Amino acid sequence: MKVRRPYWLAAFFLLVLCSVIFYNLWAYSCGRCTLSMFRNPGPIGMILMGLILVTAALLPILRHRRRARQAKGSCHCGVRVMASWGFCPGCGGSLLK
Repeated sequence: MKVRRPYWLAAFFLLVLCSVIFYNLWAYSCGRCTLSMFRNPGPIGMILMGLILVTAALLPILRHRRRARQAKGSCHCGVRVMASWGFCPGCGGSLLK
């Protein structure tokens, strides 16, 4: 089974990161903000940073749960199998433990 990687998601995050950096550089060069504003985020910035940290902590837990759920009903090659089957229809490997 071919594993699809979400490259578009990484490209989207990179685009957002570059947009934020370029906006901050533009705002700094136009005098809209100062260096102290970059070091001391306001309450909304602190909430966003907290949400990012919570999301980063939950992501490995969610991935582990998904992989464990997928592993229950599949062969080591990735083909979905029924619990009563003795052999994998994809690779022919034994499913008996």
